Amino acid sequence: MAEYTLDDMISSVIEKKPETFKAAFNDLMAQKALDAVEAKKQEVAQTMFNDNQEQSPEEGEQEYSNEQDDLEIEDENVDNS
Repeated sequence: MAEYTLDDMISSVIEKKPETFKAAFNDLMAQKALDAVEAKKQEVAQTMFNDNQEQSPEEGEQEYSNEQDDLEIEDENVDNS
């Protein structure tokens, strides 16, 4: 894929070369799409890692202890049957 610029697009319009315009337009749009995808990847990565760091160890421990309590209650119900 050739690397076109906006100047190439404008020149192709002035010179009445629709095929060159089409190629330049497609190349520029593809590059814009790739840039947008890369920016979104970076945004998601930052959010993912920042969310994990914001959770305090106490929150994780509390969640674990609640699960442990639920398991003990279930075990008691099974033993009483």
